[in-house]
Amino acid sequence: MARIFVAFDEEKNKKYADIVRKMLKELNHEDISIDQEIKIKEEKYKSDQEVKEEIRNQFLKDVDVTVIVVGPKTNNNKYIDWLIRSSMSNSNQKQGGAFVVVNTLKNEDSWIVNKKLMEEYDGYVGAPWRVWPPNHEMTFENLSWLPHRLAKSATNNYDQEEANQRIYNYAIFPIIHYAKLESNINILRYAIQQSLELQQLNRGKWDTLSQLKRDESIPKV
Repeated sequence: MARIFVAFDEEKNKKYADIVRKMLKELNHEDISIDQEIKIKEEKYKSDQEVKEEIRNQFLKDVDVTVIVVGPKTNNNKYIDWLIRSSMSNSNQKQGGAFVVVNTLKNEDSWIVNKKLMEEYDGYVGAPWRVWPPNHEMTFENLSWLPHRLAKSATNNYDQEEANQRIYNYAIFPIIHYAKLESNINILRYAIQQSLELQQLNRGKWDTLSQLKRDESIPKV
């Protein structure tokens, strides 16, 4: 059983988050989410470090996996960025953050677990997730629908040749389309399992250097 925090950024995305949380309960995971967006009191007077510590202490204590429900504006939401950055170096996650992205957008790519491939590769963390499809140019622009810190983590140090050889010098993480998840709860089970296995592979590859977002402007990359 894992302790899970499910994050969303707008009220209209809450319905998706609520369904994911119900699924977590059915899978016997512990849901420690809250029923609203993350907010920090007097945030403008606090340093990045103070904000991260407050988020960890209030929301992420003993969290194993952070699930991000992605809607139309999630990619540039500052509170989601704060949560993701805090999860990347949560003191309880010695190997770094573990993330699952649930994509609710109809017009964006998503990749789900393939159990047959997982067994074929004996649980190898790269192959089961069709994270970057063949001939897909992996750039920040192509992944800009993701929360920007995750997109940067996935494109930093990316090399197509190395990727073809399954050498991962960049962060990878499970992405599930909500429509697929809705029809098969086991996809969420596999995603959580895989995200925990990916902790070791992603160690040191998250974008922890960028400052916390303080507005909703699009970052320069």
